[in-house]
Amino acid sequence: MSNLSQFYPGPISIGGAIVQPEAGDMLTFEEGNVYLRSGSTASASTYNRAALRDWMKVFGSQLGTLPVTPNAGATRIATDTTGQYVVVVYGDATNVLKSSDYGATFTAVAHNMPVGQPNDVIFALGRFILAGNTTSAFGYSQSNNYATTFTFTSAGNTTCGSAASATANTTRLAASSTTIVAIANSGNASNALGTSTTGTSFTAQNASFAPGFIVNVAFSSASGLFVFAPITAGANYYTSANGSTGSFTTRTYTSAIQSIVGLTPKQVIANPSVFLYISSTGAMSSSDGINWTLKNLPRGVSASGVQSNLLTVDGSDFVMGDSSSAAAGGAYAFFVSTDNAANWKRYWLNYSVASGTANIVVSKVGTRLLAVTNGTSTATMTSSGYPNSPDLIGSKLTFDATGSVSNTQTSMPIYLRIA
Repeated sequence: MSNLSQFYPGPISIGGAIVQPEAGDMLTFEEGNVYLRSGSTASASTYNRAALRDWMKVFGSQLGTLPVTPNAGATRIATDTTGQYVVVVYGDATNVLKSSDYGATFTAVAHNMPVGQPNDVIFALGRFILAGNTTSAFGYSQSNNYATTFTFTSAGNTTCGSAASATANTTRLAASSTTIVAIANSGNASNALGTSTTGTSFTAQNASFAPGFIVNVAFSSASGLFVFAPITAGANYYTSANGSTGSFTTRTYTSAIQSIVGLTPKQVIANPSVFLYISSTGAMSSSDGINWTLKNLPRGVSASGVQSNLLTVDGSDFVMGDSSSAAAGGAYAFFVSTDNAANWKRYWLNYSVASGTANIVVSKVGTRLLAVTNGTSTATMTSSGYPNSPDLIGSKLTFDATGSVSNTQTSMPIYLRIA
């Protein structure tokens, strides 16, 4: 036991940090103050004052396992409005995964697509919608009995592009309160989309552009518009009120936006108020789908580490999962913005896979969290305590005096005060 005041004469608050030679996971000084080594965790209920500090909150009360191994980069996830019912698309020709217990357990269920396999899933018009495409056709499936038998039935198919010009398995979905829109890399403006106002059948629509690339699509109710943002070099993107033939307007990013954020979005997503555009060089948002404002990426996430399909939305909150390049040592975090991406908070996940193995997709519905990988890991994690009741406190990553992971024999790790 040491007297910390000899070295740090001022008071150190709960959650504050000191640099200390390696001393194990827990360190108590003679004043009675308790410090936890970064990279370690402790009980949130035991150290309830530390559990009030956002940067020390660790979520993950239950770890689970998917019954199948997902295909790398194919994970797409959707929940109903309560978060109890979950569907995960994982790049399979026959099945998707379903859960009726907030993602604690999953079982495989036939997707019953009339053609192809699902590449995306959305909860819209009171049902789960699956969509995918072959080189010549969109296929759709839906479940409106998810609270009972939770099975999927075909919602038909529509032509995708022309002359078998489409790239298979590139479909993306978005929905307003009245219309579901599906678009794929069709290579042709004709039959580039499928739309539905019921979820039980779809109608082919023509775009004003030939999507020879994957197209991000999102809808924000404040603007009343769908935004279609191609993942390709070029200054144009497109807006439409409903995705129907003849409804598209060509838009152009300003030169200032182009020079900073770039023209190859990793993902475009929307809450009711704004669109959020994330690229490998920056971020921007728009309340009307026309005028864009630069935004910051979350602290701790480098632009080069931003990956596709890691953004989700819960009401007005944006949630970003962690990328494998940012998850040193296999420790993962997630980031939440409650103010339209003006600011982000980082929270730790009690959840690890091999370093560099997978990116993490985090679904948040109210207080409930579900994490799955966008890689080949079967690991899952759930928690019901966000944001005020973490399962643990501490940090999942070891930091030393220079902010990097060091050899434990020579390191001066950072310790966080917890009591």
